[in-house]
Amino acid sequence: MKIICPTLPYFNLGDELYPYLKKFFDLHFTDESVVCVSLKLLSLSQKRLAPKEDWLQDKKKFLQSYGAKIIGQSPYGGWLTDNNGLIQINAGLDQSNCPHEESVILYPDNIGQAADEIYRKIREDFPGRKFGFIFCDSLSRCFRKGSTGIAVTHVGLSGLKRYEGQPDLNNRPLELTEQNQADALASAATLCMGEGNECKPIALIRHAPIEFCEVGQESKLNIAVSDDLYISALKK
Repeated sequence: MKIICPTLPYFNLGDELYPYLKKFFDLHFTDESVVCVSLKLLSLSQKRLAPKEDWLQDKKKFLQSYGAKIIGQSPYGGWLTDNNGLIQINAGLDQSNCPHEESVILYPDNIGQAADEIYRKIREDFPGRKFGFIFCDSLSRCFRKGSTGIAVTHVGLSGLKRYEGQPDLNNRPLELTEQNQADALASAATLCMGEGNECKPIALIRHAPIEFCEVGQESKLNIAVSDDLYISALKK
């Protein structure tokens, strides 16, 4: 597996996203590759900024006004939220790399629709190629330091590899084993992208051991909070 993740020009607030991606594709796009794009580019293209003053005045009310479901409060001043199926601190709200000091960056609108539109445009510009597209973001995890990348949405690749019923090394059938390939690819991509001033918001992954699929056949990666194994156990 090979990851292409070069330093790119600065993406300005309100810039059109696909022309920016197209310049990258013209140089690096190949058949059977996966394109991973930082979700922050979509937020910036949609001008999804909000006044920092409003955020600091009442964080809980601010998050609820943007549709986040509050799960609980963090001892570090933030709120654990359910943001359209993603369990995040502060619904993914971010101040890093925000172009305006007095603003904060919100999660984008219509992420799945935007991914579908970009995928369709890539197919039109590069016909006959198999590929996948991922909008990725960084996310912290329970009981682990630091953050890793996740696939917020994915198109053109299954996302999950199911091993149920297949034999292990000792020829015993596996039970309920699924490999989250979309998140694994997103994590590899964000490792190369970095979290600071690297200016590497796009990664192209070649020769990944995955299966491509038609639009609409992707596996769903989110589960309901009520069905989560860890939360159910911790509540007991």
